[in-house]
Amino acid sequence: MAIIERKQLTGTTEQINAYAGHKGQLAFDKTTNHLHVLSGTAGTTTKLANADDIPAPVDISGKADKSYVDAQLAT
Repeated sequence: MAIIERKQLTGTTEQINAYAGHKGQLAFDKTTNHLHVLSGTAGTTTKLANADDIPAPVDISGKADKSYVDAQLAT
């Protein structure tokens, strides 16, 4: 089976929001550098997160006062 090479859709945020496309079609937003999955309805896309968008884990150990929970568990 041959691979058919096609350029993905690219455009600004406004252009992507105005374009309905086909359900499942991919579009690259040049304004925000995000990939969108089109839904077939203009203005409704699923924006995929870049790795840089995901915040680093935060260590919350030792941050909560758990004396109330411990007291309730003891009863």
